[in-house]
Amino acid sequence: MIGFGGEGGGDGNFWLVTCVWHEQEGEISDSTSLAESLAIAACSTTWPDSLAPTDIIQALKQDLPHLLVGNLAEGSEFDAKELIDVRNSSWRIEFAKDIAQFANSPAGGLLLIGAKMNKKPGGVEVFKNLAPLDMNPKIPITIPVLVQKARDTADAHIHPIVNGLEIASIKTREGGVIYAYIPRQDPRFQPFIVIGEDLPGGGHFFTIPRRRGDGNLPVSPKGLHRLIAVSFGNDWRIE
Repeated sequence: MIGFGGEGGGDGNFWLVTCVWHEQEGEISDSTSLAESLAIAACSTTWPDSLAPTDIIQALKQDLPHLLVGNLAEGSEFDAKELIDVRNSSWRIEFAKDIAQFANSPAGGLLLIGAKMNKKPGGVEVFKNLAPLDMNPKIPITIPVLVQKARDTADAHIHPIVNGLEIASIKTREGGVIYAYIPRQDPRFQPFIVIGEDLPGGGHFFTIPRRRGDGNLPVSPKGLHRLIAVSFGNDWRIE
């Protein structure tokens, strides 16, 4: 538990950090690392950049989402959505793009589904509160089914397969949320391509999404042409 102490000796400006160990949650080193990271972050003027995606996951697993409120911002390694509907083709493609953009970035990232964000002046989105998926009437399927459909969607629409991709749920006191953790990928397998649904008359839509700040920036046609040209060299013969 981490809290601000405003009473007692001195000027009253201090942070109390207590690491509570739950046997069923990960390794003790994870809890210690999380406590250390949050302690540093709490005293830092650059709080949003102080927590790695794995620290955010541990905070949620230990049921401490209130520590993220107003501080955790969307950025190069973190994105959040209130809900997804993997039964809908456009939602499936959007979900695949969200994962691929982190797979194409230098450090990977974390997509949290089941969170409300609040836009601050300047357009920065910051964590407001959890929006548990099992409490949302717009999602008529259970979280385990949603997790499996999300995994199937990633496998079907992202090429090549994202190595180490982890899509799972977390049960908090408020309800369940889903996260997709994308570790740093080997540059030899980049770029990761999102393949769309079948187009009328045959063929497929595809795109190469990239992460820039807190947004999605697809590769431009000129950029795609350069990638193809580098791969094929000057030999454009089709066997």
